[in-house]
Amino acid sequence: MRLRVELGLALGEIHAEVQRAEIAWRQQLSRWYSDGRLAVEARAPDISLLQRVLDGLRNPGSVST
Repeated sequence: MRLRVELGLALGEIHAEVQRAEIAWRQQLSRWYSDGRLAVEARAPDISLLQRVLDGLRNPGSVST
């Protein structure tokens, strides 16, 4: 019984961490989308901004905001 309880707690922690990671990813993706859209709508795209958006989409773990 104790093992079942410990397993349930561990799985709950893993599930919570996955949810936090997914929320963070969606927030970051939303920022990249917004930044890219603003650059495109400006009609004179900021090349460095677009490059950061592309880099962020390719390597989400290595880009800071």
